[in-house]
Amino acid sequence: MAISTGDVIDVTDIHLNPDPYKKELLALSSLIDNLLETAVAENTTGGIFRCVVTKAEKSLIEKALRITKGNQVQASELLGITRVTLRKKMQEYNVPPV
Repeated sequence: MAISTGDVIDVTDIHLNPDPYKKELLALSSLIDNLLETAVAENTTGGIFRCVVTKAEKSLIEKALRITKGNQVQASELLGITRVTLRKKMQEYNVPPV
């Protein structure tokens, strides 16, 4: 419901959340900060980017497939990628069809 201070509802009366995942993204940002700080403290070189991206993609794909009960078209739409990309990533990360 939009509430207006005047007779007409305008853009300033509509309060949309510009980033519905803001809280989750802040948590992810904090996790990445911790990973990088640990890598620096342990003098670990290279590979952290690929490691984080791989884990995130694999987890997202597995969870999307679980939520959609294995429907790859729905999972790809949920993730915002094509079904072909989803299938390639499933093969790359050895994610079996649900």
